[in-house]
Amino acid sequence: MLQDKHGKTVFMMRRTFPLGNVVAEVHYGWHAAMATLALRADWVLSAIVWICMCGSLASLIWPEKRAWKMAAMPLRTTALRKIWPRRHFCQRMKESRHMSLVPTPNIGKIGIWSMELRFGDPIAACDAAAEMDDLGYGALWIPGGLGGDMLNDLGRLLDATQNITIASGILNIWKHDASEVGAWWRALPDAHRGRLLLGLGVSHSAIIGEAYQKPLAMMRDYLTALSAENIPADVLCM
Repeated sequence: MLQDKHGKTVFMMRRTFPLGNVVAEVHYGWHAAMATLALRADWVLSAIVWICMCGSLASLIWPEKRAWKMAAMPLRTTALRKIWPRRHFCQRMKESRHMSLVPTPNIGKIGIWSMELRFGDPIAACDAAAEMDDLGYGALWIPGGLGGDMLNDLGRLLDATQNITIASGILNIWKHDASEVGAWWRALPDAHRGRLLLGLGVSHSAIIGEAYQKPLAMMRDYLTALSAENIPADVLCM
């Protein structure tokens, strides 16, 4: 809002954003500062007002230019962008499905991928995971290409640790139905959800056999099914 020397309002810009009932006044810092110093110069004030109006119109015509730069999503897939525009993906999931947003898991700079953490002695594996958690490693990755009880193995390592991220490398999408993964996800405590990263993979034809057809289409359908199960995109990677 700008005022002239008599205190009369000469310009105020308000813009309603598309999500929720949020109304925000648009401020252009250096424009407002110049206008404050030049209230007595009507032609300068008019020029500033026109600049602000042109900037607002440009942002309305091309909102994607700013939105795509500001958006930060670890999973960039065409399937998800078709379901929800990228800049509103998390917010729309929260509003439409009434769920709490889960923070993106922090994998740190150094992680460990180990078959023994999954297929070795369960007690020894949990002790090793707890020790690596205390040493400050960022993430523990366990394999899942052959299928099996992958979800319970992830849960066992989550129970044994406090801070480290537990990740699947990979969760074979041919071996685990999306509804199964969704039911397991909903049963997890909130603290575990914030430390879980589901690495998804299409595996290999030699492992899957004749059912291995169109892996890209299969992954697209799998991601759609996971979103229907209320699993946030922030906990998925490929």
